[in-house]
Amino acid sequence: MPMCTEGEIRKTLSVTLGQINFGQWRTPSLRNLKYTAPYMHDGSLATLREVVDAYADIDPERIHNDGEAIIRPLSLDDRAREDLVAFLQSLSATTLP
Repeated sequence: MPMCTEGEIRKTLSVTLGQINFGQWRTPSLRNLKYTAPYMHDGSLATLREVVDAYADIDPERIHNDGEAIIRPLSLDDRAREDLVAFLQSLSATTLP
């Protein structure tokens, strides 16, 4: 399944907002993650640390259009966030082929 552009996602939102469609998006691999910045669907986060911080600081009251909670925030202190970033970076080769 190919990755979608922001415009393609907007065109399909009217079809995919239903719960029946949850999970139908292709999730990218974590392999060589540190070489794939910027991150998130819109390229709004420049570093893996910004991604971890975004998920740790997410508003627990934020909900989908159907009223279902989107995600619970990560409960990580600064050291645990650093460890998670180090782990994610370790999934990348030292040099790309």
